[in-house]
Amino acid sequence: MTHIAYTGLEETSLAILRQQLELPEGAFAEFSEDKAGDLLPEQSRKLGVFLIGERVGNPIKLAQKIHAQDQFLSILILNDKSSYTKIKQALLFTPFIGNTVQPLANDIGAGLADTVRNAMARTQQRRQYQQLRTGSPAPRLQSNTHLYEDVKAEYLDKFLEEAPIGAVLMTEMGVILAVNRHASQILGVTEKQLIGSPFVRLFDEKRQRILESFFSKEFVGSATLTTERSTFRGKKYLEVRIARISIKAGLPYKIGILTDFTEKVQAQLKVEQQLEELRTMNEQLKMANEDLDAFVYTASHDLKAPIANIEGLIELLRRRVDAADPHLQSLFQMVELSIGRFQGTIKDLTEVALIPRRSQEQEQAIDALEIIEEVQMLIREMIVSSEAQIEVSCDPGLQLLFSRSNFRSIIYNLLTNSLKYRSPERSPRIRIAVEKQPPYTLLTVEDNGMGIAPDKQDKIFAMFKRLHTHIEGTGIGLFIIKRIVDSTEGKIEVESTEGQGTAFRIYLKDKAEAAVSEDLLPS
Repeated sequence: MTHIAYTGLEETSLAILRQQLELPEGAFAEFSEDKAGDLLPEQSRKLGVFLIGERVGNPIKLAQKIHAQDQFLSILILNDKSSYTKIKQALLFTPFIGNTVQPLANDIGAGLADTVRNAMARTQQRRQYQQLRTGSPAPRLQSNTHLYEDVKAEYLDKFLEEAPIGAVLMTEMGVILAVNRHASQILGVTEKQLIGSPFVRLFDEKRQRILESFFSKEFVGSATLTTERSTFRGKKYLEVRIARISIKAGLPYKIGILTDFTEKVQAQLKVEQQLEELRTMNEQLKMANEDLDAFVYTASHDLKAPIANIEGLIELLRRRVDAADPHLQSLFQMVELSIGRFQGTIKDLTEVALIPRRSQEQEQAIDALEIIEEVQMLIREMIVSSEAQIEVSCDPGLQLLFSRSNFRSIIYNLLTNSLKYRSPERSPRIRIAVEKQPPYTLLTVEDNGMGIAPDKQDKIFAMFKRLHTHIEGTGIGLFIIKRIVDSTEGKIEVESTEGQGTAFRIYLKDKAEAAVSEDLLPS
């Protein structure tokens, strides 16, 4: 009795099959997912089809295992409509799998039973054809050679007509004697037009010479030829395999097996085209970013001189007017404050424009603790005035291969942010930690400041984004950090509770550690 094996099948799909196939009790055999890929040969020979159901985690991998054990067994992968499309595309690029594996959407209802019946019939055809090719006739035919030859010829006719692949029966000289429906569909020519025509004449002159060479003795039965054929519907990509067979009276014939893999080639070409489009877009974006960075750098540089002139003129004007007039002094202070903010913005824009240039500079072995101490000295007045307590956890001599300027910029911006956005209810406590997590160096800066609301955490890295407008700043520090980290293949994690504090975890791609990690990989 032919069995239907299944694993991970939904009850609704199983119920449809039990009801419509009307098979005897015991025809269905369920396997657990971990055992399905380890079928014994005697188990496999009893199966007509293996159904991989919707609950299987990796159906393609399981199909590969089953196919490796039994290349003649039909395998159907059932899934919902959206997953069916993904599986169908994935099968086009999956190695070690044959055309015995077919994806199937589980919403076809009554059509499911018909598909399973067809799959079982194909399994039987493959097994019978393999038995004939290996010369193992049934015992009752062994004593009657003529009867066996008749059965063999009859079966070949049936195989040519019903096989799920293109089959072409030819004379020794390559003249077509018979084709099945699938071959006629693949070649795009009617059976009537094909009969009596040389097979190679179906192709252009260049491919005719290739096919004639392929049909020679040294190639037949030992290789597969990949070729293409133009039809009125467009170009088709085919795999051709030729085998010699002998029917009655030992007359030599050739059978050509055709496989149409146009869909796979077109999918590959489409992927290549999309990749090329992406490469072009990336190049264009890269050029646009470089132009934008150059403009920002030039503009910010060119604005420094006019701003300095304005600042000098304001100072001269201030000395000439009545110093005792409080209204004028207030106006001067407002102008000076605006000039200061403008200068700060220009400085930040210059910093942003310098990021790509710094990323291209030669990485060097830098001492993390040394740079952290440098930044603390630089902003010492800010630390003292805010009464901040800073704890540093970093092994002395810990080094990473990174841009010194960029690492300093990251420390500076994170530390000043923790000080600026401190809680008014308590003195700031800041913890800075540096540790190795190959292929990264992990920098953590944690504070007990104001924290960030959950709905605003995804906005903090935008340029000029300020969540607390009552605190002085330009809103560009975190943007600078994000640009540096992205440009060096790193990553950022933020954990924050409003009113309690924030922790930034910066994973810096340490090229020295990455090289060591790659060396440790098995070859």
